[in-house]
Amino acid sequence: MPLTFFRFSLFFLFLFLLLSTWRCEYEPTGDYFRDIKMPDTATLQITLDPSDSVYTLYDDALLTFNLHTFGLTIYSTKIFFDNEFIKENSDTTGWVYLDHSDQLLGTHNLTLVVTTSTNTGSLADLLHAEGFVFSQSWEIIYAKVPPPPDTCKITRIVDSAGAVTIFWERYNGEGFKRYEINKAWHSYEGNSFYQLDKVYDVDKTEYTDSTFVGGWVEYSITIVTIGGSANSEYIFHQANYSQLKVNPVGGTRVKLSWEQCTFYKNFRGYEVYDATFNNYPDGKLIFSTKNIETTSCYYDSCTRDWNNYFYIFFVPPQNSWFPYGRNFSIVYIYIDPISKGLKPINSSLSGGTGFKSKKE
Repeated sequence: MPLTFFRFSLFFLFLFLLLSTWRCEYEPTGDYFRDIKMPDTATLQITLDPSDSVYTLYDDALLTFNLHTFGLTIYSTKIFFDNEFIKENSDTTGWVYLDHSDQLLGTHNLTLVVTTSTNTGSLADLLHAEGFVFSQSWEIIYAKVPPPPDTCKITRIVDSAGAVTIFWERYNGEGFKRYEINKAWHSYEGNSFYQLDKVYDVDKTEYTDSTFVGGWVEYSITIVTIGGSANSEYIFHQANYSQLKVNPVGGTRVKLSWEQCTFYKNFRGYEVYDATFNNYPDGKLIFSTKNIETTSCYYDSCTRDWNNYFYIFFVPPQNSWFPYGRNFSIVYIYIDPISKGLKPINSSLSGGTGFKSKKE
């Protein structure tokens, strides 16, 4: 009995193995190999800031770069100076610092070599075993520091289209950095100066003053280079005086009138002040308007037996140097103690930007 059971078990085990083997047999059909072709080209954009193709350096320089990969993965960015390895970067942005030295005077090359993925999805792409290599170079010229500029000259100042524009000679030397536009006026506190703006384009040799609303002013141009600077003379300019006038109307009532502002691009309003008891610039505001065509107002509160002082501002944009960027003039009127009437003086103590603390 045990022997028969053993033989019976072996028979079924053999049958099971036979059937299992038969079921696992499979004859493949078709081609299951997929050949992934690497693309012939790819696009990568490398930009430097500041942007240029040739860099002339008179001093140390810091250049930043930005990589536009269009979906490619960056493996590395290697930076070379005249084929000498400087540093490696793995981000889409980075920087390189170039030291200026007299030993390096002359022409050199800065090169960025970028390796990226192919994005084919192949096993080699996934293992970083294939990729693209991009290379771009820039010419670096190390130059000696040039001498400072000799001269700087304003050629003309023009009132046109509701503004004033300053023109000057172009700088034709080396190492240009910027032009500086300067403005000056004379106030009761003395001479005052401030810088209107800076221009970094060597070919831009004109500037429109967005603060001028008439009166008188002086302009100067400074050329700043690597080697130094040069200043032009201050050129006097006057236009569109406010010319405040006062006329009696009756009793203590007066009419104040002025010239219309012609610098409409910069104009922001008229302001008239009573400075009888609070001198400039702390007078009492008695009239204001933003209507450029309004050129007069009335005032009923003059003081008898006294010099009544008034001044007007042509108000410029808020970026003006308050309050001296304004077109300004002052007049006074006297109430005669005998006739008790108003005696107009119409003495303009200042015809433009600024103020002279002078009484006649």
